[in-house]
Formats: sequence, structure tokens, C-alpha cells
Amino acid sequence: MSLSVSDPTTGWSFTYQTDSTGRLPPPGGLVLNMVQHVLHNFARDMRLVGVRLKVQEIDRLGMVVSSRSVYLPLSDPPFSLSQIELLPPISVINLSVPGGTFNYLREAEEALSFGTYFREPSGNYVAYGIRSDYTLPASYFAAHFPNCEQESLNISQRFLFAAEGNSPPHEPSGGLLAARCHPIVKYLFTDNSSIDRSQRFTRIDSVRFDYRFYLFLDRHHLRSVSAGLPNLGNQAGLFRDNEVVSVLGAGSGFFSPRLGAAASGAAFAAVEKPLVHEVVAPGLEKGFSVFTAGGVSHTCWDNLHWWGVRDGGTYISAPGAFHAAHIHWRWGAAGSSIRSIISTMPEIDTSGVPVPAQGSPLAGGIRGALVDPSIWMQTIRVAVTLNEPTLDPHNPGVRPEDLCREDWKTLFTSLRSTPIDIFSGGDLVFWYSAEVHRSVDVPAYGTVATGTYVPARTYYAGPGGSVFLHGIFFAHRPEVTGPPVGSTGAQHWPKSEATLRSHPEWFRSAE
Repeated sequence: MSLSVSDPTTGWSFTYQTDSTGRLPPPGGLVLNMVQHVLHNFARDMRLVGVRLKVQEIDRLGMVVSSRSVYLPLSDPPFSLSQIELLPPISVINLSVPGGTFNYLREAEEALSFGTYFREPSGNYVAYGIRSDYTLPASYFAAHFPNCEQESLNISQRFLFAAEGNSPPHEPSGGLLAARCHPIVKYLFTDNSSIDRSQRFTRIDSVRFDYRFYLFLDRHHLRSVSAGLPNLGNQAGLFRDNEVVSVLGAGSGFFSPRLGAAASGAAFAAVEKPLVHEVVAPGLEKGFSVFTAGGVSHTCWDNLHWWGVRDGGTYISAPGAFHAAHIHWRWGAAGSSIRSIISTMPEIDTSGVPVPAQGSPLAGGIRGALVDPSIWMQTIRVAVTLNEPTLDPHNPGVRPEDLCREDWKTLFTSLRSTPIDIFSGGDLVFWYSAEVHRSVDVPAYGTVATGTYVPARTYYAGPGGSVFLHGIFFAHRPEVTGPPVGSTGAQHWPKSEATLRSHPEWFRSAE
């Protein structure tokens, strides 16, 4: 069954799927369709496709003797489900405040430092949401994870939507108006007080949440114009921010006759705009933006932008992106260093990574990400692919578990050995995966002689937290007039478009 929602306060509208009763979510969890903001198309489908646990068996000496991956569908069974709950703000009367009545939405306040995105100076929360909760009971843990450190798992899906605005700013200039969508998943493990570690026991080593976003943006920022034009598909770009202020920049620098190109060079250490081929890309690796795999060092991407194909070989301005969707899980330190002279933007400058871990060589001199500090040791993976019938959950025979593989990347790389060229745009889908690890080891660094020695430490995730807090921003204004904020041309560095075309590969990191 499909039910419709339209909220005039925030401007968001969507349909959501239910079971035949109209009260419970369908198998797999909440599904939103035909998502729009003031009639601007945003997404055809948004959902969490599944949850995976990495489960270890530990012997009496504390050694890992086996490891397996367990897929958990948000369905009954194995979970018990709550009814779908729509989340409009409620009116609260506070007699101690002049004018005493304000709107309050508890879920918005729980969004940690990003809760300010939903809050007006008056104290009102201009936000709307939809929620469903899932409980994996102790009986399931006892049957499937014997003598486990945890005894139950609670998961809460919450899509929160905010009105268009830029106060507080969601990007460094503070000049971009955008509506906000936060597809938050909140979870909590309950400890098992009866565990016997003198015997073999079970441990949850990581929990992973896999999303599928069928984003679909209009070709033009004016609805009246878009309505009369055929849609040419969507395009996407990946970006890595600079960590230090650069006069010359990584791309064109201030020797360029166009301010836009100079701004792009100063802002980005790496960029692929638009994506040349389908891609599987790293966003974080156990909380850090650099990692080594197979003896090769890699740098992660920081953000992805998405827009409708335009005429004449022009693309979103970068930086800027006025008519586009923005997904930033990390901001570079370059802007923070400038802003710190006057003030900071907590929503951008805050990092969930502890200071000693950020200072470690393991971090590679790259500041931390916008993550829940209680579960900062996340691995974030993203992918952009053409919409494939075999990966479309609307098609008969495509099950949620088919879209949440143990080896996440093989969902895409098994489609074809060589990714398809999407430079000119197409019917694209965005995939996002957040895996929270039980712990991460940070080696000692510094020297005793200089007083900078920081001992080795193992950081542990809390029993729960929230993923995808940073959300997706949807800006649907025209490019600014006057000097361009960023370049509206194609941008590819340090790998050129020609290099990317000559070696088409699924996996592409930001170096």
C-alpha cells in the first residue's frame, strides 16, 4: 500500500510504502517514493536495503577462531516492528518564555550537532519526519549468537526533512539556500550481563547499514522550464577537499582568467566532475581518510554532488552547486583554518574523531569526518551506477538481501568487468554504506624527548549511535550572477579525463 504525505511548512512531499494494513513498514524497512521539495524532483526511491553483522567466535584465550557475516532484513521475522509514525512538530507551552508556545520535534534534537539545521532562532523546529523501529530480541541472539557479548539490538529508521534555509550554514560560504533531508539510522546494542568469557563466546565485530538512493533531479531550476523539456538523466561528481589554503590550487589556480576555476583549484585536492564511468569509491576507512590496501596507499573522497543533465556541456558550479544535491560526510580543514580567525561553524568544523586519534600519522594529516563521536570508527563506501533491473527492488524477484552482499563492492563489480561510461549522464543510482567497527587501534606517535609522545590506544565504539547524520542538502536555485563562485566546466584532477578514460576501473580513490 502507498500513502502520501505533503507538509506545507517544510515544502517536502513523498509517498511511503506500508503493508496491507497501512500501519507497518513493508519487508526491508521504510521506503519513500516520489520525494519532492516544493514540487522540485529529488528522489524516486529512498531506502535502507539491509543490515549486516560481522560476528566472531572467541576462544577462552581471547583469540578469534572464526568469523562470519549475517544479513538482517528489517522484517518480521527476525525483528519485531513498530507501526510507522509520522513526525510533525508538536506544540509546547513554556510559561517562562515570553510568547510561550513553540514547535518541538524530539528526533531533530537527537541529530547531535546537526539538530541546529532544523531549529529556528525562536526555538521552533521547522522539520517533518517519518519513523519506524525494529527490535531484534534476546531470543534471536540466544539462538543464533550463543554466549554473546550483546543480547538484543534496537534499530530506528528516521527520515527527517527541513525547510529551505542557510541558517545555520551547511557549507562554508553561508550563501547557498538548501532544503535538508537526513536519512538517519539510530541503533543500540544491549549488553549481555550473563556472558561467560571462561567459555567460547560470540562478539559483534561490526554492524553495517546499506542504503539505496534513486536520486532524480530536474534538468532546470525552474519547474515551468523543466516541465517542457525531456529529462536527459542525472550526473554526479566526487570531490576531495584541500586541507590547507592554497593560492594556486590543485587544478587551475589564480593564473586562470576565471575566478570560478581559481576557486575550484583552491577548494579541491581531487575532483572528478562529472564522473567518467560508474564508480565504487571509499569515503572513510575505520574513521580515517587514508588507508593502505594490498600495499597501495589510498585517499578517500569527502563528498558527492548530484544534478540533472544540462544543455551545452555545462555542469554544476564547483564549489557552489546551486541546483544540485550535496552529500558531505567530511569537510577539509582549509575552510576551518580561515573561519577560526573570526568564528567557527560547528556543523561543518566539528569532527567526531578524538583529538589524539586525529593527530596520529594514521590520519595522514587529514581532519576527521562528520560522524557521531560515539561511533566515529566508521567505514563509508559509496557507489554510482546505472539503474540495473537486477538491482532494482521494485522488480519481482529482487530481494533486499540481494542488495546487501557480504562483500559490498561485488554487488556492482559483478555486473560487468568494466564500468560503463556515464560522463554524459543517465539513469543513475547512488549507493551508500556505513559500517561501524567494534574498535580501531591507533599506534603510538611523537617522542618523549619533545613531550609530544602519545601512547598507543585502542578506541572502542559505544553500544549505539546514529549513521548518516550529515544528510543530503537539496539546493534548487539558479547559479549566482556576477563572478562565478566555482567553475561550471568539467574538472578532473589529479587524474585527467583522458587518463580516466584510458584505464576504466570500478574502484577509484582520490589520488
